[in-house]
Amino acid sequence: MRNYTVKSERGQNGNDAEMQALNTDRKEGEQLMTTPTVLQKNKGGKKKTKNLEKSKLKVLELQNSNKPSQEHDNPTVTCQGSVRGPVIVEFDQDRKYVGVKNFSNEEQPMGCWELQIQVDDEQPIIYTFLPSFTLKAEQTVTIWPSNSDVDHNPPTNLVLWKSWDPADKLLATLLCSSGQEMAKTKVNVTIEANCDHYS
Repeated sequence: MRNYTVKSERGQNGNDAEMQALNTDRKEGEQLMTTPTVLQKNKGGKKKTKNLEKSKLKVLELQNSNKPSQEHDNPTVTCQGSVRGPVIVEFDQDRKYVGVKNFSNEEQPMGCWELQIQVDDEQPIIYTFLPSFTLKAEQTVTIWPSNSDVDHNPPTNLVLWKSWDPADKLLATLLCSSGQEMAKTKVNVTIEANCDHYS
């Protein structure tokens, strides 16, 4: 059985690490709007004091608008999985659906296979594939919760009768008809609080 681990940090708008780096650059840019910068640009008199006060207010406004995201908008998503054979299971980056993909160039009979989806520590949601189900070469079947806006459209989109929401801990396990584990993926989400505030 092959094992794999993937770790990615998500930015404040749900984007990945590259976007988080862009946000970091933007925050540094905001920090440049400090009093010394204003003093250098404005030379002399009462106009200088007025502009200084306006700039201080603008900086405070930016600080207040950014505080919520600084405190709790830096989730780290860690995925761990194992696979036996050509079929894998994986959650999308927003954990809204599960994909079951055949990576081989041959069809994979999956009649009576089970997909178990466990949300946090609740009882798993179990989907059993039809006895005649076959996953074609390099094909993906996507399993959606009932609270999604997707139409049930076999064999590529299957909508379950139960729902789940993106959670802190998700586990998807694919079992063949004999009960042997064929693939598994586990997702953990941790929120890393960023306590850096403007002084």
